[in-house]
Amino acid sequence: AASHTPQQTAAFKERMIAGKVSMREVREIMGMDQSQAAAAAKKPAASGSGSGKDGQPNPREVLRRYASTHTPQQTADFKARVIAGKVPMSEIRKIMGEDSGQKSTASSASSASSGGKAKLDPREVLSTYAASHTKEETAGFKKKLVAGKVPMKAVLALMEGAKKATAAQGG
Repeated sequence: AASHTPQQTAAFKERMIAGKVSMREVREIMGMDQSQAAAAAKKPAASGSGSGKDGQPNPREVLRRYASTHTPQQTADFKARVIAGKVPMSEIRKIMGEDSGQKSTASSASSASSGGKAKLDPREVLSTYAASHTKEETAGFKKKLVAGKVPMKAVLALMEGAKKATAAQGG
């Protein structure tokens, strides 16, 4: 906004709200230099495995979640790190409640109701696996699942297969 007229700023804001501003443009405005922006643009593609289409969480949402469990001072430090691009995706995922104890129950419940978009309830996955495998196999699978060693593709394939099987049995 500092280097633009109020009209330009308003127009930009509207485009941002409509989601029409590219990440690159935002980074340029945030004052990241080009080489950093290029590095950052390459990074999410590599670290975003399994997160599917949504990929990047909304920074404002991340900050809000962070603020709810931290002091204003910590939040300010965190915000500065986000802007500088120093917060790893794994940390952001943690904040978004993927594995912070208190919110995990809420997030798994909501993922089930939203049609399970790439986020699957591990318990559901395990029971599905157990239905067609031995106890030993299931135990081994559970260990891998907990360690995050089961590729999302395999999990989705398993769940898809189960859906088709139940459909074949007449629901």
